[in-house]
Amino acid sequence: MGSESAILQSFDMEDPEDDPNTDIATDAAERSQGKTPDDADTKELDDGSAILTLHDNREVAKAKEFYVNLAEDMPPDELRGIAVKLLDLFDKDVQARDLRDRQYEEGLKRTGFANDAPGGASFDGASKVVHPLVAEVAIDFSARAIKELWPAGGPVKDKIIGEPDTKKEEKAKRKVRYMNWQMTEQMPSMRYELEQILTQVPMGGVQYSKMWWDVKRKTPVHEPVWVDEIVLPFAATDFYSSPRKAHIQKLDEYTFQDRVRKGIYRDVDTIAIVTQPDETRAEKANNKIEGKSQTNFNEDGQRVVIEFSVQYVLTDDARGIDSLDDDSDDQGPAPYLISVDKETRDVLSIYRNWDEDDENMDALVHIVEWPFLPWRGAMPIGAPQVLGGIAAAATGSLRALLDSALINNFPGGVRLKSGPVGGQSVRVEAGQTNEIDGGIMQDDIRKTFMPTPVNPTSAVLFQLLEFLVQSGKEVVKTTLDEANDNANVPVGTIMARIEQQMVVFSAIHSRLHNSMGKLLKVLHRLDATYLEDDDVVKQTGEKMVFKADFDAPDDVVPVSDPEIFSELQRISQVQTIAQRAQLFPQLYDQRKVENTILKMMKITNPEQYLLPKPEPKPLNAVNENIAASLGQPIVAFPDQDHLAHIQSHLGFLEDPLFGANPLMAGTAIGPILQNVKEHMLFWYGTQIHKVASDAAGTDVSEFMTIKDAEVQTKFDGMLAAATNVVHAQAQQFFGGLPPVIQKAQAMLKTFQQPPPMDPSAVAQQKVQADAASQKADQQLKAQELQQQSQSDAADRQLAAQKAAQDVATDRAQQALDKTLADGTNQTQLQKQGMGDTTKQSVVQAQDATKLTITAQDNTTAETIAGAELAAGHKTQIKDGTAVGKKPSEG
Repeated sequence: MGSESAILQSFDMEDPEDDPNTDIATDAAERSQGKTPDDADTKELDDGSAILTLHDNREVAKAKEFYVNLAEDMPPDELRGIAVKLLDLFDKDVQARDLRDRQYEEGLKRTGFANDAPGGASFDGASKVVHPLVAEVAIDFSARAIKELWPAGGPVKDKIIGEPDTKKEEKAKRKVRYMNWQMTEQMPSMRYELEQILTQVPMGGVQYSKMWWDVKRKTPVHEPVWVDEIVLPFAATDFYSSPRKAHIQKLDEYTFQDRVRKGIYRDVDTIAIVTQPDETRAEKANNKIEGKSQTNFNEDGQRVVIEFSVQYVLTDDARGIDSLDDDSDDQGPAPYLISVDKETRDVLSIYRNWDEDDENMDALVHIVEWPFLPWRGAMPIGAPQVLGGIAAAATGSLRALLDSALINNFPGGVRLKSGPVGGQSVRVEAGQTNEIDGGIMQDDIRKTFMPTPVNPTSAVLFQLLEFLVQSGKEVVKTTLDEANDNANVPVGTIMARIEQQMVVFSAIHSRLHNSMGKLLKVLHRLDATYLEDDDVVKQTGEKMVFKADFDAPDDVVPVSDPEIFSELQRISQVQTIAQRAQLFPQLYDQRKVENTILKMMKITNPEQYLLPKPEPKPLNAVNENIAASLGQPIVAFPDQDHLAHIQSHLGFLEDPLFGANPLMAGTAIGPILQNVKEHMLFWYGTQIHKVASDAAGTDVSEFMTIKDAEVQTKFDGMLAAATNVVHAQAQQFFGGLPPVIQKAQAMLKTFQQPPPMDPSAVAQQKVQADAASQKADQQLKAQELQQQSQSDAADRQLAAQKAAQDVATDRAQQALDKTLADGTNQTQLQKQGMGDTTKQSVVQAQDATKLTITAQDNTTAETIAGAELAAGHKTQIKDGTAVGKKPSEG
C-alpha cells in the first residue's frame, strides 16, 4: 500500500497538562487510560464514524470526507488532462536526470562486484581486477552508520518538550518503548532495509525511505526507495520543497488489484502488460551484481504506477472548496498525491496531502531523504562524483601492474621458420609464440627466435597507486589513521584529533541523524492517526501505550548522537567524565557519573550492576557510629538531640579500640566528622530559633514569610541578639572540640590517597622530561663527536710517526746489509790477513745496528702508549720489530 492510503492528519493538540487550573489534566489522564471523559459529547455520523467533542472544542475523530479519493467523482476528461500533463512533465524530468542514472550505474560498476568495470587492456589474460576503493567506502560507511543509528535497544529515545514532570516523562517512556517495539518487532525487516539504504547512499549520493500504514494489517510499513526511482524536476533545489516529485512504483498484479479492492485506487479497465517494465541503467547494473536478469515474459504482471507528490490546482468541484472554505476566490495550488498508470494513462487516485487543520496547507512527508554530500541542486552527490576519477585511475594502475607482471613472467616472442621467405610482419600477443618464414639453412636458434622486449614492472607505477589510494581515502575518510596508545595524552587532545580526522564523516553522520528524526516524526504521525488502544493490547499483550499519548507534541528523537560517530570518541568522553569526577568529587554525583559511563558504553540496564542507593534514616548516636564504620551513609535530622550525638561521636573517635583503631578509622572518621558538623549547625539554628522565640514570646518562624522591609529589619536585629547568646553557649559546649577534630583530621590524612594529578599537568611534565632527555642526548652526542675527533687526530699522528720509524728502520737495515756485503768482499780479497780482526769488526757493526733499531722501537712504543692514554682507547698502530728479535719475544 502506498503513502496515499496514509493521508490522515496527526492531531496537534496542546498538552493537556499545561493548564493546571482546568480539568484538562484529568481528561488527559482518562484518555491515557483508554477512558472517555464524562463531559465529552459524542455524535454519530451517517457513515458510521463518530465525532468526539471534548470541552476544549477539539474534534478527535475527523470526518472521512476530507481524505476520500477525489478521482472517484471527477469527470474522465478532467482526469485524462491531469494524466497527460503529469506524464508529459515526468518524461521531461526523466530526460533531464538521465546523466544522474548513468553516474549511479558507473558507481555500481566501479565496485567491481559484477566484473564489468570499464577500462583495462584487451589482450587475452589481461587483468580485470578492480581496486576496492569505492566498495570500501560504501561498506565501511554503512557499517559505522547503522551501529550508531540502530543500537540493540532500538533507534528511539525520549526528549521532553517544555518543563519536565512525572506525567510527561511516563508518557514519553511509553511512546519510546512502543515505537522501539514497532521498529524492531512489528517491522522486523526495517533494520535490514535501512542497511540496504546505507550501503547505497555513497553509491547514488542519496537514497530514500517511505513509510505508510497498512490498514488491513494495522501496522506501519517501511520500504526503501532508490534514487533511480525518484524523479525531480530540473529546477528543483531541495527534495522537500520541490513542487513536483515522482515515485516510480513497479507493482505486480496481486498488489495492484489489492489496492483496487481496498478502494485506494479507482477500479478502471486495465490491459495486461506482456513485457517486463523498462529497467534503469542503475537497476541493470545492480541486477548484474546480484546475478539476475529479466525474462522476456512478464509472468508477475508488473506494471508501472507513478505516484506524484505535486502542487496542483484542481477545479472548484474537484477540490470541494465550497465545503472546506467559504473564500472560493483565492485558491492557489495545493499539495496532492496523484497516482497514474503509465501504460493506460489513467489517474488511479487523487488524495489531499495536507493536514485538515493546517491553514498553510504544508505537504505531509511520507518519503524521507538520506543524503551523502549535499551539493547545489536537489540531488546530493556520492562516491561516483567524488571518487570516480581517482577510483578509475587506481584501477588502471593496479591492472597495469598485474599485466606487467604477467608479461614479464610469460614473455612472448617471434621465431624464424625455415623457408625461402623471411622478414614478414607478425602480430605478437603477450604470452604467445608466433612462427615466421626464414631463409634456407638457418641453424642458429639465436638467429631464428627473438623474445618480445618488455620493460620490467615499474616501481613508479606502484608508488602512483599508493598515492591515488591515499588521496581517495583522504577525500571521504571513514576510518582513523592511527590510534594513540600513549595514556598520558590529554583526552581533549585525543578528541580533537578524532574530530579533525573524521570531520567529513561526522557531517554525514549528523545528516543521517536528522533523517532518522524525520522518519520518526512520520511514524509518530501515523500512530497518532491510525493507532487504536485495542489493537495495542492485541498486538503486544498489554497496554504498552495509549492512542492519546500521540496526541501531544512529538517528544521522541533518534537514539543516535549527532556529535558522536565512533567508539573511540565515546570512550574519550567517558574518560573525561571519570577524570573530572576524580579531580573534583565534591562537584559530582558519583553514582550518576558511573551510570552515565555505563550507558555511554552501551551497557543494557546499568542500574542492575550498581548497589541500591541507600536512603538515610534517623538513627541513634551509637547506630550512627556503627553505620559510619561500615561505610553506610549517616545524616543528621533537625529533631535529634544534637549535643548527645556530638558527645557520642567524639568519644568514639578518641577511643583507640574503635574510632582511632586503624581498622575503622579510614572508613569512619570522614562520615562522623561530617555528621558532627551537621549536628553542630542544626544545634546552632535550633538554639537561635529558641532564644529568639523566647524573647519574642511567640514562634519567630512566621516572621520569615513576611516581606515587609521594616519587619525584616527588626527580625534581623532580633536574630543578631540571639546569636550573641548562642555563641556564648557554644563556647561552653564545644570549647573542647577543636583539638579532637584536628587529631581526627590528621589521622584521616594518613589513610587518604594523594589526589590524582590533572592529565594536562601530567602531559606537561612528560613534555618537559622528554625535552630534558633530548637535550642530554644531544650533549652526549656532541661529547662523543669531540672525543672521536681527538682520537682520530691522535691516530693520524701515530701513523705518521710509525711511517717515519719504518723509513728509518729500512735505511738501517740497508746499511747493515751493505756492511755485511762489504765485509764479505773484503774477506774474499784478504783471506789470508783478515781472520779474527774482520770477524770482530763485523760483530761490532751488527751489535751497533741492533742497538740503534731497538732504541728507536722503544721510543715509538712509548709514543704509542702515551697517545692511547690521551685518547682513552687502544689504537690499531703497532711498533716495529727490533733487528735480530724474534716476533714471539717480548
